[in-house]
Amino acid sequence: MVALRNAVPAIALVLALGACGGDDSTSETTSAPTGASPSTSTTVTEVTETGVGTSGTEVSVAEGTVDPDGESDVQEGSDTTLPPAMPAYEVIHRLIVDDRTTLVILVEPGSYSTVQLENLVYDVVDTFSPNTAIVVDERDAADLAIRDDLTPEEQSVLDDRTFLRIENGVDVTFHGPYADAGGMTVGS
Repeated sequence: MVALRNAVPAIALVLALGACGGDDSTSETTSAPTGASPSTSTTVTEVTETGVGTSGTEVSVAEGTVDPDGESDVQEGSDTTLPPAMPAYEVIHRLIVDDRTTLVILVEPGSYSTVQLENLVYDVVDTFSPNTAIVVDERDAADLAIRDDLTPEEQSVLDDRTFLRIENGVDVTFHGPYADAGGMTVGS
């Protein structure tokens, strides 16, 4: 009974985080079956920081057990930091010419996984349905992306700061540090 009473705050925390829009896949709570003996231990997950992918906040999780005396043995050094599902982004420029939409999107400078960038692509395509989109990590590069007749130096800056491009609404090519990822077609 003591173990169950001490596990209730952890369970309430997990339920509260779920109600706040946290990712259910990052929390795990296993409770003892009804009528379990006092020697049964319960696995809990202590969420130390939460966030939603679009906010850019990371989620950190530590696992441990609650013994029959209600003591938690959350293990030090067992923190696992999960990256956000996709980088936070901002549409800097939206140009519409002859029913064709071009977006220039700014993300924070940093290192992203290919999966995070693919999730960004799907979110941009689902939300805005652009014909063309250019994702950069610097405001000056975003401004260059909408200009014609760039100098070689300006083109170099734009090329260095571009993460990916969406063409024809579905064809994606990765650039800069992600060029090795090649490309993808949305919807296939």
